[in-house]
Amino acid sequence: MAEAEQQQQPLSLVPLIKTTKVSSVLNGSREYGKQNLFDGAAETCWNSDQGTPQYVQLSFTRPVCIRCVSLTFQGGFVGKSAVFSATTRQSPKKLLPLHTWEPQDDNIEQRFDVTSELANYVTNIRILFPESTDFFGRITLYKLDVEGWPADEENNIAKPNPAAEENAS
Repeated sequence: MAEAEQQQQPLSLVPLIKTTKVSSVLNGSREYGKQNLFDGAAETCWNSDQGTPQYVQLSFTRPVCIRCVSLTFQGGFVGKSAVFSATTRQSPKKLLPLHTWEPQDDNIEQRFDVTSELANYVTNIRILFPESTDFFGRITLYKLDVEGWPADEENNIAKPNPAAEENAS
């Protein structure tokens, strides 16, 4: 791991999201749309329609280095597993599965580490929920956050934060 990366805390990469796609929206209603994933409001959510699989896909304005994904579900409407895939420098056009997580069927914020070296230079991610704890396959997600840093396009590592380097001296 790069020394500069160890010295700085991961940042929310939400401001670098260019597009968000979801597999479905309950009844096609904007009330339950993808925009609710990032609005910071505790009472709004993305709610998928019934059926499996479900997913959330993000593209970024520039390559990023991802270290953590945070998800807050509605208990009873949770993905039994979550498959984290990304387009990387090694696979710029095809999503590669990098991790599989098993979220708890609960309302708490759940943080999942991204430890794959391939996540050091990512342009798109997909979180796929092959199954749901809901009998009808619905997923309800109140919050999604992706943490890390903008990537250094030449060296395939996180760009150091000049302020963090000055404070470390």
